[in-house]
Amino acid sequence: MLAASQAAAQAPAPAPSGPDQAPPAPAVPGPAPGQPVPGQVAPAQPAPAQPYYPPPPPPPPPPYWPPPAGPAGPPPAAAPPGAEASRPADEGRKSSALLVRVGAGAFYTKIFAVTSYGGEAFFGIGSASRSFAWDGGMHLAKGTTLHGLGILKWRVAFAFEWPIGIVRLGLGPSLGYMSMQAATFHDTGATPQRNDPLVQISFGGELHASVDLFELSRRDTIFLRGSFQFESGAYGPLLALGYRFEGWPSRDE
Repeated sequence: MLAASQAAAQAPAPAPSGPDQAPPAPAVPGPAPGQPVPGQVAPAQPAPAQPYYPPPPPPPPPPYWPPPAGPAGPPPAAAPPGAEASRPADEGRKSSALLVRVGAGAFYTKIFAVTSYGGEAFFGIGSASRSFAWDGGMHLAKGTTLHGLGILKWRVAFAFEWPIGIVRLGLGPSLGYMSMQAATFHDTGATPQRNDPLVQISFGGELHASVDLFELSRRDTIFLRGSFQFESGAYGPLLALGYRFEGWPSRDE
């Protein structure tokens, strides 16, 4: 009985009813599912995935069109006249070639104290390359002294020379023979006879320089040569005009 009275005292009083009763408070709707609650930070949403597009293929190479066929070009021009002769004489020669040299000129010589002059011719054969040449040959000279005494000379000479462009410098030894008329006579009766000529065999040499004047072809050249000759008791210059042939290679071609 006592317990029932205590429970009744603790129970809430019933709401008054009648005209003085307050209307019930309207219900406040809560947030819809998935909507943020006011006062709270909405969670970050992941960015939508972007679609993948492959790169475009490279453009194709441009088509090749061969040039149109047209008329043939003009034929190559022929070499002008004289072009063959203007090329150096040693062009196309690999090692060495046959050398032939001939010429003639005037000499002026002192034989001891006697002055003499005259003409001299020479011929030589040897070998030539781009940097060196040599030949051996014969020289023949005939002249007179200032007193009218005849002179005859011949000599065997070797020449070694080095070309520098159109100029050639050289030297060489020689072995010679010279005879000169005697100035005295002997009485043989009716007509006096001149005594035997003076004869001398001499050893000497020469220094020379030549310059090419013009080329007739690749192998043929006209040159001017000056030399100074010295022998036993005789010396003097020689100025000559000559012809040189270089061809028919002797080896390596």
